[in-house]
Amino acid sequence: MLLEPVKPETMMTLLEWCTFVLAVWAALGPLFGVWFGQKLARKNVRAQWVADSKKKEFKELLSALDAARLALANHAHYRSKQPEDVRALAEAQGNASRCIDDRLFILPEMKRLNVHDRWIAATGTFWEKLDILTFLRCYDEIRREIIKATTEDL
Repeated sequence: MLLEPVKPETMMTLLEWCTFVLAVWAALGPLFGVWFGQKLARKNVRAQWVADSKKKEFKELLSALDAARLALANHAHYRSKQPEDVRALAEAQGNASRCIDDRLFILPEMKRLNVHDRWIAATGTFWEKLDILTFLRCYDEIRREIIKATTEDL
């Protein structure tokens, strides 16, 4: 006796089976839908938050680099030795370096573009020769690549 016949009284009819499946789906379907919708919404909110944070960091970085560029250009043009001018120049350079080093959301782009080393090289060249034109060329190249990375990512 390999298989015993199933008795008709114990076998669930097709109608009963469909009713059971629909009852389970009616109870669990909305719960699954709410769970899935919440997961999807959370993923989208997080992606938007990351994109907004990247945009903010790129903007802060460009602002700090622009301020340092302006301070270096003023220093090269006027060669002012007034304490407040030297202090403003040191502050602008410090803010630019800090801004380059403390980016969290755009760190992969910063490493790929090698912004830190290129900025150090550009400012080092400026201080060695006081050559503002070479510095500005390096600065423009760095800035252009940062803007390109910004528009590619967002």
